[in-house]
Amino acid sequence: MGTLSASQILRFILLMVSFGGYSHLLHKKFGLKPELCPAVTLSSVGCLLFLAGCLNILIPAMWILVIAGILIYPADLLFLSGRDIRKFGKGLREDLTFGTVAFYICAAYLFFWLAPVHIYYYDNFTHWRLITKFLLYDSHLPTSADPIIEYSTYPVGSSVFIWYVCKVIGSVADGQALFAQSLLSLASGVTLFAFADSKDKKTKIYLNVVALLFALGITTCYAGLENGIYSLLVDRLLCALGIAAYATALYNRNDIKKAVIFSAPMAVMATCVKNSGIFFTFTTAAIILRLALKGGNRKKSFVYALGSVAPSVIFMLIWKAHTSMAFKNVSDGPHTVSKEYYSSILAEKTPDNIRQICSMFGDEVFLHNSMFAMLAIAFLIMVALIKLSWDKKSESEPVFTAGYLLVFYVIYQVGNLAMYIFSMPWVEAQRLCWYSRYVMTIDAFSCGVMLILFMRVVGELPGKKLKIRTAGLVFMLLPVFILPFQITGFSSLFSRQDLTDEEKLADVVRTICEEYDLPQDPDVKYLVCFSENEAWLDEFTPTVANRAYRYYFCKTILYSADLDVTSLNRLSDIKDNDMSEYDCFIYIRSSANGDDWHSYEELSFDEDTRIIEYTYDPL
Repeated sequence: MGTLSASQILRFILLMVSFGGYSHLLHKKFGLKPELCPAVTLSSVGCLLFLAGCLNILIPAMWILVIAGILIYPADLLFLSGRDIRKFGKGLREDLTFGTVAFYICAAYLFFWLAPVHIYYYDNFTHWRLITKFLLYDSHLPTSADPIIEYSTYPVGSSVFIWYVCKVIGSVADGQALFAQSLLSLASGVTLFAFADSKDKKTKIYLNVVALLFALGITTCYAGLENGIYSLLVDRLLCALGIAAYATALYNRNDIKKAVIFSAPMAVMATCVKNSGIFFTFTTAAIILRLALKGGNRKKSFVYALGSVAPSVIFMLIWKAHTSMAFKNVSDGPHTVSKEYYSSILAEKTPDNIRQICSMFGDEVFLHNSMFAMLAIAFLIMVALIKLSWDKKSESEPVFTAGYLLVFYVIYQVGNLAMYIFSMPWVEAQRLCWYSRYVMTIDAFSCGVMLILFMRVVGELPGKKLKIRTAGLVFMLLPVFILPFQITGFSSLFSRQDLTDEEKLADVVRTICEEYDLPQDPDVKYLVCFSENEAWLDEFTPTVANRAYRYYFCKTILYSADLDVTSLNRLSDIKDNDMSEYDCFIYIRSSANGDDWHSYEELSFDEDTRIIEYTYDPL
C-alpha cells in the first residue's frame, strides 16, 4: 500500500462512489451511454471547481460536490426508483459495463501504484506541481499577494481538479496529484468503449480490448517526453479531453442537442486546463456542425456549432476577468495572452531569427517528424479500405474523417509556429524547445479519431468480411497507434522511472525537508548551497542539468517564494549580500567531496538563521 493510510483508502472509495453517483444519474436520468459518463462527470466537476475558484468558494464547493454525488444513490432509490429495490438494482447493473468496470479497476490500480511516486520533470517544478501545492495549502487561487506563483495567467483547470481529489483523499503527496490527473485522462480514454459494440460476440470482445489499450495508452503516453503518468504536464490531458469530446459528440449523432450538451464539459475543461485547449472546442464544433448538416438541420446547424463554442469562450472571458482583478500587472507575466506580451516577444526577434525559426520548424514537420508522413499515409489507406468495407450510404465518413484530421493538423501546426514566433522567448524558440511534446497532442488526437472510425467499421462488418478488413486496418493502424504512445508508456504501469543524478538531488532536498521538519511557508527565505563546483550555473540548456532545474526543485520542494541557490565556488558572489535576510541556510554536500565545511563559515548569518549541513552518499 506504499504510503497510504486506511483513512486515505476509505476516502478514495468514497470519492469514487461520489463520481459513480453522478455517472449513475447521467445514465439513468438523461440516457447517456455509461462509458461516456466518467469523462462527462469528471470534466463537469473540474469546470464547476474552476468557477468556484474564481468566486473564492473552493472549500464549500468541494463538500457540496462530494456529498451530493454520494447522496444520489439513496435519492434514486427513494424517488427515481420509487423505493423499488429491483428497479434500483437494475439501474446499478446497467452502469457496470466492460468499459466502466475497466475504468474503476484501472483507477484503483493507479491509486495504489502512484501513491509512493515523486515528481521530477523540470516543468512540474516551474509551475504545474507548484500551483497544485499552493492550492492544497491555501485553498484559493493565487493573487498578486502570492509571488511564489510566476505563471499567473495559466488557467488552473487541471490544478483545481487535482486539489479536489487530493483534498477528498486527505493527502498533499506528489503521488495523489499524479493519480488525480491520470484519472481524468483515463476517464477520457474510456469513452472509446462506447464504440466497442457488435452483434458478433468475438468482435465485441476484440473491440473492448482495443478500447482498453487506447484508454491505457492515452493515460500513459509519451513517457519519454514528459514522464507520462509521472508528470503533471497537461499536453496528453488536452488530447484526451479533445478525444472524449469528439467521441461523445459522435456517439450522440442522432440527437444533436444531446451531442452539444454532453460534449461541452470536456471541451470547456480543455480550455480551463490551458489556453491552447480552445483548439479542441473547435474540433468539437466542427464535428457537431458536420453531424447537424448530415442530419438535415441545416438552418440550426451553425446555431448548434456556435452553442458548442460559446461555453468555452465564456470560461476564457471569466478567467481573463479573474486574472485582471487578481493581478496588478497581469500583462507582464510569462506567456500571457495579451497584445503587450506578444509585441515584446516579437520585438526581440530579428527577421533573420524568424526565418530561422520557420526553416527549423519546416524541417521538424516534414523531415524529422515521422508521424506526419505516417499519418498522411494512414489517411489514404484508411479511406481506401473503409470505402471497400462500408456500404455506399456511409462512404463519405472516411473521406470526411481524413479531411477533418488533415485540416486540423495543419491548423494546429500553424498555431505551433505562431507560438514560437509571437509567444516564446528567442532563447527557447531558437531551439524549438519542447516541439516533440507539443506535436504529440495532435498526433495522439489524430490516432484517437482514426481508431474510433476503425472501431465503427469493424463493429458493423459481417462476420465473413471481418477477418480480411480487420487485418488490413490493424496493419495500417498498429504503427500509428504504437509510435505516439510508445512502449515506455505502457511499461510505466509496471516499472518505476529511472532517475538522473540531478533528479536524485531533488530527493536529497525532499529528505532534508522531512528530516529537519522544514516549514512549508512561502515567506521563509532560504540560501541553498551545493558543494559541487560545476558549470551548471553558467549556461541555459533545456535539460534538467542546469541551474534553473536546481532552483525550481528547491523552490517547489521547500515551498519558498524567496530563495537563492548556488554552489560552493560561487558563494563569494553573494557574500556581500545581507546574510541576515536568510531564515535558513542549507549546505548540501556529497560524502565523496572531502572536508569542505569551512568554505562557508565566513558568511555572517544572523544568529537566528537556521544552518543545516547535510551529507549524502554519492548518487
